[in-house]
Amino acid sequence: MATTQAGTSDSPVLRGGCICGSARYEVKGTPHFTIFCHCTICQRMSGSAFIHSVHYRGSQFTFISPQNKSSSVESQATSHLDSLAWGNTTPCTRYRCKKCGIAIADIRLEQDDACIWSTQLDRDGAGGKVIGWNVVAPTCHIYYDTAIVEVNDDLPKWEGLPDISKRLG
Repeated sequence: MATTQAGTSDSPVLRGGCICGSARYEVKGTPHFTIFCHCTICQRMSGSAFIHSVHYRGSQFTFISPQNKSSSVESQATSHLDSLAWGNTTPCTRYRCKKCGIAIADIRLEQDDACIWSTQLDRDGAGGKVIGWNVVAPTCHIYYDTAIVEVNDDLPKWEGLPDISKRLG
């Protein structure tokens, strides 16, 4: 495993944020899962055929800009961020930058889950590659039964969630 921005091969630290740079975060360690999601909710919320969703424990996620040393995500979210509570069965809060409108994280406190998207992670200067890709590379496709484009890769494809739904490919 390659060394990432502020981490070592044993403890990667990745950073990301919105397009204007007003809202930034960092995640420490390795994610507990990382997937391509094809569910209709992700399609509608992102405007894309699918998203690359990277999930960390809440304690691994911190807003770093604007600077706020509070320990809870709710109190870290300052005047630079909007929040939207959503979710039918799993309450979730989506945080986005007030200045540019880019969503940067979904936080599910009840599940100790902080979801980021690889597209908002920092990139290397030379080729535009996501820094720490080896840490966040997806392991499968979920909700592939509602996929609106076919993806030709070697990753497992699941009808719903991995290992508890039908594997499609």
